[in-house]
Amino acid sequence: MVATAIPFVVGGIVLAVILVAALFARFYIKVPPDQVAVFTGRGGFRVVRGGASIRVPIIERVDYMTLAPFETTLPIKGAYSKEGVQVNVDAVALVRFDSEDAAIRTAAERFLNADRDQLHATVQEILSGHLRSICAKMTVEEINSSREALVSAVTNEAGSDFAGLGMNLDVLTIQHISDDNGYLESLGRKRVAEVKRDAEIGEAEAARDAMMRSAEAKREGQTAQAIADASIAEAQRDRDLRVAKAQADVEAERARAQQAGPLADAESRKQVTRAEVAVEEERVRSNIAVEQQEVLRQQQALEASIIKPAEAERHAAVLRAEGERLAMVERAQGQADARALAGEGEMKQRISIAEAQQKGNRSQGRGRSPRPNSERGSPSPRTRSRWRRPEGHPPRRSRRQAPAG
Repeated sequence: MVATAIPFVVGGIVLAVILVAALFARFYIKVPPDQVAVFTGRGGFRVVRGGASIRVPIIERVDYMTLAPFETTLPIKGAYSKEGVQVNVDAVALVRFDSEDAAIRTAAERFLNADRDQLHATVQEILSGHLRSICAKMTVEEINSSREALVSAVTNEAGSDFAGLGMNLDVLTIQHISDDNGYLESLGRKRVAEVKRDAEIGEAEAARDAMMRSAEAKREGQTAQAIADASIAEAQRDRDLRVAKAQADVEAERARAQQAGPLADAESRKQVTRAEVAVEEERVRSNIAVEQQEVLRQQQALEASIIKPAEAERHAAVLRAEGERLAMVERAQGQADARALAGEGEMKQRISIAEAQQKGNRSQGRGRSPRPNSERGSPSPRTRSRWRRPEGHPPRRSRRQAPAG
């Protein structure tokens, strides 16, 4: 019983697994990189780009929005230029939704379930308005010749509008510009005439330039020929000069070879003469040295025999004179001292005599009336003058003293 039930259990498990896998595969939403899946439900929506997510059954709904660029044609008819001339502009624009999350949400809110034709119409209206606005600021010539400036101006002005819709203007191409009044055709004919005129002028200028270049080429050819001839003449002159120099060198070498013998003899004689002169100079120098030695010897003998004895005699005479002078000075000094001593003795003797006279006079005159000072035994002015001696003078010598020595 159990054995018979096992296959049914295994089959049920396998069936359940297959059913779960099928449900998972159905509700597991995979989104390629060029698309956006918008999951709506549960109070809002969420965006999945280039990834995968599980859709909740019954509750959520999934819508897709492609990010691939789409092309839109712009047939602009009767757009006024700056001069008021109507022009027709045929352009093609390549537009796509922006890949940023905020831009995708904005685009999803506006164009998630919109019809593709409606989307194209919206893009055409935006670009047509900006194209007409830019054309009104430019002349017909500028519109026709400066198409890149026209495209740049339209792209800059329309960029903010497309950003508000979550889009980007990738490419804008001006395919054709025309008008219904033949304005551009007239400009073309004028340009054609100018081109023809310029072509004729250019052809004439080319012919003139060809003639000028031909003449210049001839002149340069003649100049080159003259330069070549001059170069040839200079080369020949240099060759002749080199030949002449070589010949002169040969002759000079031949002359030197011929003169080599006499020159060698003269050189040898000159060397012999130089040697003889050197020997003579050496002999003269030896004689001079000998004579100088003899003169030096005689000078030394003269000094030893005459000069040195005379110098010794002179020195002795000086010493004798100095001794006599000192002896005379000593004698004079002794005589002066003797005279000074004799004067001092005479003065002391006179002073003693005067004092004795005064004492005698004082002893004789006791009891007498005193005499005036003029009558006393004081020395007379003559005696006082004898006693006084000038300061710094030695005392006078006694006539009875004989001079010393």
